[in-house]
Amino acid sequence: MLSNLQRLQALIEDGQLITSALIGSPVAPALLLNARDAPEFEREWLRVDRVLAKLNNSVEPPEVTAIRKAAYLKTFEVAQEPEFAACVSEDFGLIAAALAIDYSDPWLTGLWLSYRAGVFPGSKINLSTEKLQATI
Repeated sequence: MLSNLQRLQALIEDGQLITSALIGSPVAPALLLNARDAPEFEREWLRVDRVLAKLNNSVEPPEVTAIRKAAYLKTFEVAQEPEFAACVSEDFGLIAAALAIDYSDPWLTGLWLSYRAGVFPGSKINLSTEKLQATI
């Protein structure tokens, strides 16, 4: 049986999550990134990042690094935009870091559920009461 981290990496590498539909038109990556400049999004993203860094003692497990790299490579393959690929990679790094330590957060689960639905997470994330681990 695959772990949640293994399932997540397989979903990325198999092209089931990061597709041209997620990105939209060739000009969409810049527009999508601009939508994330909203203070609420940045505040929540940084909050989750700080919590995970503290819980992980600022050490990223190798499985998380592998998922982050796979997300970057797949996104760059599809979008040909390094800044956009880095953004997606960082999101999947947060998701993977949480899975690695069995951490769940309503905002982070909402971020993941956006990707799972084929929608690039924008300025407003729908909070979810589901446990992150149960949604992979």
